[in-house]
Amino acid sequence: MGGSSSKKKETLVEQGKLGDNDKSHITSVIQILYNIKEFTKYLILNKFNENPNKHLSILMKNIISKQLNNLDFIKEGNEIIKILRTKYGINPASNPGEFLMHILLVLKYEEKEIITPNWEQYAFKNPELFNNLSDNNKALNDILEINKNHFNSDFSSLFFGIFCAKRKLQSNNSILNFYNFYCIYELNMPLIYQNMINKGKIKDDPNNYLPKIDLIDCIKEMQENQNELFNKENCITQYYMFNAPNILIFYLKSEEKDLDTFRGIILFEENMDFSPVIINKQPNKFKLISLINKDRYKAKAKARKKDDKGAQWMENPDDDEKSNYMGVFRDEKGKLGYYGANQNINNYELNIDDIDYYHEILIFKRF
Repeated sequence: MGGSSSKKKETLVEQGKLGDNDKSHITSVIQILYNIKEFTKYLILNKFNENPNKHLSILMKNIISKQLNNLDFIKEGNEIIKILRTKYGINPASNPGEFLMHILLVLKYEEKEIITPNWEQYAFKNPELFNNLSDNNKALNDILEINKNHFNSDFSSLFFGIFCAKRKLQSNNSILNFYNFYCIYELNMPLIYQNMINKGKIKDDPNNYLPKIDLIDCIKEMQENQNELFNKENCITQYYMFNAPNILIFYLKSEEKDLDTFRGIILFEENMDFSPVIINKQPNKFKLISLINKDRYKAKAKARKKDDKGAQWMENPDDDEKSNYMGVFRDEKGKLGYYGANQNINNYELNIDDIDYYHEILIFKRF
């Protein structure tokens, strides 16, 4: 990770996307982080000011140290973007999932200032590590041993887990085990939905305008064969969570190039046991502590549209123009709230089967 604080980049910050009216994909992320007490405790206990290179860490600590009535989430969001852009060369994200990932990755780097390469590519190009990829235990031991100085920390245990991509390349008959770290588990919902339609796992229900898919079933779908390109070579891949961090974040990506936007409903529970989809058999029971919602429609619509895959959606001509996000969090008393006008906190009733909001980010905490 690197970047420049040149005058040229400073100008880009002032003239870039910071002028957009809708900052909800930014403010919603800051709001949920502000209310994760394990995250705020980590920032408060560290003396980042002793190292001026920890730009984002210092800023985030200043943000969470302020009282709510002294916070301007849009202003703070612009400051975060400025640091990501000028210090690390990261352009502003267009959705909360990418923005949250950028923050966590930079904070992880700043914690020990150790650059970690993409482990899949690193292991693939290193002859000794490549030879171990066909042995699941050796491949796992390699990533744990070589990265122990970087990822043996409280912050990593909070937000970083390990997943495994089992790949069978055209040029190799063996199944290769590519382990890597993740802080957000992304589920590509348009692709998952299309695959499940093609396999006959989802059938049209004339009583429902929106298709419904269980969160666990989405994760299991990732464990089945996916046809992909890896290193410019065709391969069959299966994705597994080896373990989960204590704060488990799902990004339910609703848009994918060349595929229809996913407008369906992902079903989950406030208390979930992810043991069926996690390899490591440590206790894997989690409680929902936060989520980020996206407005599903600008207006209610009764019209139905049937696509060539048999899916039926509610249709509205300006559906895809709606991009407002809302951060929801659970307070110390266990009640859900969100930030309303003038940053006052309002109560929130969780409706999982919701036609007004798409739950784009789910954040669970291990209990």
